Amino acid sequence: MKDYVPQNKFDEKAIACLQSLPFEAVRNDVWELLEWLQDMNWPVAYDVAVYLAPHVNEIKDDLIKIFNTDDTLWQMWIICGLIGRSPIKPDAELLTIIRRIAEHPTKIEIEEEVDLVAKDVLEQFGGGA
Repeated sequence: MKDYVPQNKFDEKAIACLQSLPFEAVRNDVWELLEWLQDMNWPVAYDVAVYLAPHVNEIKDDLIKIFNTDDTLWQMWIICGLIGRSPIKPDAELLTIIRRIAEHPTKIEIEEEVDLVAKDVLEQFGGGA
């Protein structure tokens, strides 16, 4: 068990530990951290997102795996809760995925309003929708 990976949605000790570590120390456990972004209403989710936000391009492969799932709510939280908080512009591959959602959303992406958050993030990073 890694002390910096939350064990429950109220695990503030894990968050404090996570925030004290450089990204390189947790890189191999990014997937476990991203799982906490499946619902940004969980108390630990915000802090995990803030911690990972500067590293969206470094964790691109993990984010693409999420975009390749059927979990549109998780994708929405990744777009608005993580990528939308990033102080750096997402790389071209991530922006292409977000643009596809914004411009050619599936029925479920429309129902879950993932297309709307995708448009907002594209606008934020100068990608236009």
